[in-house]
Amino acid sequence: TRMYACTYINWSSQLGKKGRGLTASKPLKDGDFVIEYVGEIIDRDECELRLAEKISGSMPPVFYILQLSSHSYIDAERKGNNARFVNHSCSPNCGFEKWTVKGETRIGIFAIRDIKEGEELTCDYQFSALMDETGGGLPTSTLKRGTKRKGGSSTSSSSPSSPSSAGGGGGGGKMSSFCFAPCYCGAPNCTGNLYERPKNAAEKQKGGGGGGSG
Repeated sequence: TRMYACTYINWSSQLGKKGRGLTASKPLKDGDFVIEYVGEIIDRDECELRLAEKISGSMPPVFYILQLSSHSYIDAERKGNNARFVNHSCSPNCGFEKWTVKGETRIGIFAIRDIKEGEELTCDYQFSALMDETGGGLPTSTLKRGTKRKGGSSTSSSSPSSPSSAGGGGGGGKMSSFCFAPCYCGAPNCTGNLYERPKNAAEKQKGGGGGGSG
């Protein structure tokens, strides 16, 4: 599998409250490459500056930043491809993977289960992990998949900073009290809020449940 232009996605604006997103144009198998996540490469200082500008507004911020390494990030808001329109889900069918291709670190989106034609493509953007970083900066990457594929070596998943990068710039306290954005994924373990950790089914039933549709 190589990082090349994707032929497996359709653009959709018929996703209800979620608005726009991407759907599979044909069936996908677990492990299939879907699309590369591309954008501006920025350093930590620029990343924290952009996050600070976002959270100073009156509306819940939406970011398109993924962590590439301990000191570099990809921001797809100003420059990017269709990958930035993959919506969050508390029970996703795709995941992020970091790859080293010809010595260059890149991020790809891969199917993590079989996906039917027409099904929406979703990822877990790990918002809650970012909310835990209250002053310590953005979280480091966490290893999720260690598989080897032809054309490159998979090193780890990314730790996304999209859209709730609370830790950047030490503004976690402000972000924690400020941010509430409804999650419309509809998954059984959804809390109804993008900034809360997804619940398992037993916890949700015991606690009365949060609205999966926000």
